[in-house]
Amino acid sequence: MSVISAAGLNRAKKFFDSFQSVCGLPLLTERQLRASNKLVENLVEKRVQENPAKASSTLSRSQKKAAVLVPIACVQGKLSVIFTMRSDRVGSHRGQISFPGGHIDKDETAQQAALRELEEELNGNYNYGSAIEILGQAQTVPALTGTRVTPVIAALTDEIDDLSHIFDPHDDEVEFVFSRSVDELLKSEHIETLMRMDKAPTYPGPEGKIWGLTAIILSPILHQIIKPAFLEPSGKL
Repeated sequence: MSVISAAGLNRAKKFFDSFQSVCGLPLLTERQLRASNKLVENLVEKRVQENPAKASSTLSRSQKKAAVLVPIACVQGKLSVIFTMRSDRVGSHRGQISFPGGHIDKDETAQQAALRELEEELNGNYNYGSAIEILGQAQTVPALTGTRVTPVIAALTDEIDDLSHIFDPHDDEVEFVFSRSVDELLKSEHIETLMRMDKAPTYPGPEGKIWGLTAIILSPILHQIIKPAFLEPSGKL
């Protein structure tokens, strides 16, 4: 059963459409993006100098493109965002909270890559074929590895009661899957200082702190898409 309103989904799509001329929902200001790009260039150069034997793989990673999928869903009756805790066995960002995602394959769009990674990482018996609705894309931003990451936002339109009954995450990549309600996220938002930003959002919670690129992606989506489309008076779930 779909419990996320069609009206809310349509509003969210219209909000995303309004950002098409600037290549997606902005996540960073021009100044922040320039600072991030410069920081990444310096970090990549430093890694090459410190480990010349791995210079080729370091430079190759910095030139790759990736996509993540930001899944919103109704979990136990609450509008929520779904996250993964990365396994200790992955190559980077071990033990960190993230969105499902990975590198974009040749001849693959960001949306196709994000959907593929969602299904590969979360696995299980969710109806991936017909119960996912793409809402839009956000601005492409650099990870600290140099990889350019494009966030894709989608609604999982089937109601979810227990994530553990629906998803069976890929052990090599994902330790576990969890959700936080939009209300919890909005109430827990804090501002901290990161290398790339003077004022960066973070979201503490029982599973750990959502920070870094995941939080940078999440904050504008919460405030500029989800909240006005679904939670404000004309857009209640």
